[in-house]
Amino acid sequence: MLKTDDVFLEVNGNRVPLKLFPRFIIKNIVVSMVSSLKDVDKIHEVKIVVKKDYNG
Repeated sequence: MLKTDDVFLEVNGNRVPLKLFPRFIIKNIVVSMVSSLKDVDKIHEVKIVVKKDYNG
């Protein structure tokens, strides 16, 4: 069961509301990808930071 704070998205420091289905998809995809990495044992929390590079 997903809690409302299990998965969240912030863009430029502002939290973007996500409904249940996107939270479910994001959580399952990220956990699956990270758990497949050879140096990962147990997952308690995953943080991903993406920075967009602006030229101009």
